[in-house]
Amino acid sequence: MVSPDPAWATMTPVADIDLRLVSHNESRIAETRARIVYTDLDGTMLGRGGAFNRTPDGEPTLEPMQSLLAVQSAGIDVVPCSGRAARGLMGDGRILGMPTVIAEMGGIISYEFGTDVVQNYGAYPGDDPMPMRFMESCGAVKLLLDRFEGFLEHHTPWAAHREVTQLFRGRVDTVAANAALEEAGHGWLDLVDNGQLFSRYLNLNAGEAHAYHLVPRGVSKGTAIALDQTRREVQPGECVAIGDAVADLEIAGEVAVLILVRDAVERDTTLAAKALAMDNILITDRPGNLGWADAIALLA
Repeated sequence: MVSPDPAWATMTPVADIDLRLVSHNESRIAETRARIVYTDLDGTMLGRGGAFNRTPDGEPTLEPMQSLLAVQSAGIDVVPCSGRAARGLMGDGRILGMPTVIAEMGGIISYEFGTDVVQNYGAYPGDDPMPMRFMESCGAVKLLLDRFEGFLEHHTPWAAHREVTQLFRGRVDTVAANAALEEAGHGWLDLVDNGQLFSRYLNLNAGEAHAYHLVPRGVSKGTAIALDQTRREVQPGECVAIGDAVADLEIAGEVAVLILVRDAVERDTTLAAKALAMDNILITDRPGNLGWADAIALLA
């Protein structure tokens, strides 16, 4: 059994993010003249409990919907880009008028509410049409659950109905996890951190657990966005993205600006350090979906 790094028990605030705040870079965002906004959902576009009409504190709000309607009315395509399973994400997109969705950390791109689906399986070597099943049969899932016993488990019930990725929750060192996978002959896989969870899981305090995805190497939100741009003949400079996790940082290379929600940056020192080292990342003034609403409203 491997314990989590003790350094995770204490978080330090970001020293100074003022120059990266959206309020100080409004013209930079507006000048992108974005045609597409790629957005994470949980912790970014959605508020408490995964609700679009609730703030991060759980209060009712219309602000996200007002901003979404404004950018959609301006002809900008808002594309959910999430770790969620494709089946559910397509339904979310239908409700909010988003015909294109990128699901399972970039493993599936769905157009026109599922009538046209593109698979992005990266380095997947198996013959099973569903990579997530091959991850189990080859022993990779068991390896991780055994090595991080007590600190990693499937993120039920959301781990079900998936095709490309295995979804876990807990608190682990992804560098150590990926080294273990490599050593065991599963180097075609990566365990990636998709951000903080707010409920209490395993032996962890509320807010300490993260969501993790086991993905075929080469599968990411960034590679899926690049595929989508090529298919639609859209340039990276015509796109903006919004997210909240280390897994979202790869998107920065595929868009003009990547915006991170402030509360995610302030509670995750690893995310903060990596984000502030990149030139085209900005940070919202307000937390979660309130900051999301502020940022996309500048594009309308």
